[in-house]
Amino acid sequence: MIYVSLEDRYGPRTFSFAREAIVIGSDDGAADLVLDIEGVAKEHVRVIAQRDALRLEDARGQIPPRTLEPEVDIKIAGLHLHIACDELGPEDVTDDTERTLLDAIRDNPSDTATREVYADWLEGTGQPARAEFLRVQLAQAALTDAKDARFQAATARLAELAPAIGVGWRARVATTAIERCSGVRFELVCPMRWDKLEPTSHEAVRACHACKQHVTYCTSIEQARTIAQSGGCIAVDIALPRDRWDLRRPPMVGRPSPEFSRYGKRS
Repeated sequence: MIYVSLEDRYGPRTFSFAREAIVIGSDDGAADLVLDIEGVAKEHVRVIAQRDALRLEDARGQIPPRTLEPEVDIKIAGLHLHIACDELGPEDVTDDTERTLLDAIRDNPSDTATREVYADWLEGTGQPARAEFLRVQLAQAALTDAKDARFQAATARLAELAPAIGVGWRARVATTAIERCSGVRFELVCPMRWDKLEPTSHEAVRACHACKQHVTYCTSIEQARTIAQSGGCIAVDIALPRDRWDLRRPPMVGRPSPEFSRYGKRS
């Protein structure tokens, strides 16, 4: 995954790309991220995600390629961009039993029996916070009404536990509701959850069989807002503080023309 964060007159935004290389430029047909500002070439910069590093190539051929840290700040036509490559996988797992359980959850996220076994294993190996996290998720999944006090209490407890648990691990086991889905007309809201979706080659992206869309697991409100405002489906990490309008700020009336920055091609 490649993430590009910037701040413009519409506020902070984070663009997510489920691929190993992207082009930043001004041409709709050639660039993955289009910067519609003066001074940007049609193909300005190529960003390539490598193992524990980023490779930046000047598509204009004016600056030699550079291999940098997995997070870097660059400037294009006066605009500051923060670029990072990251995969939301669980931290290095050395125990074979845990690796087997995590792989089973990835392959079949909705299998509650495996989660119960994993919770017991975590408890027995001195990891009570993760064990409780899994058990609270299972209890919450049995409730169907999000307005139920028990459901809300479970959500609050998960948010309390989350900071002590790695975000990659949370993404692997998440049962987060899907938001901003416009691919299928539902009576109320999208009934899907992260654990009901089909895994892809990227930990932070899963496929929904109902609307045939890819869903992105978001680890910041800026990222979630950017994807939501571009029409994408999202699952928001449980650790993020939420409010009713957090995906709609900053307020935008109509479609800005020209946009300061926007998606070109999307996967």
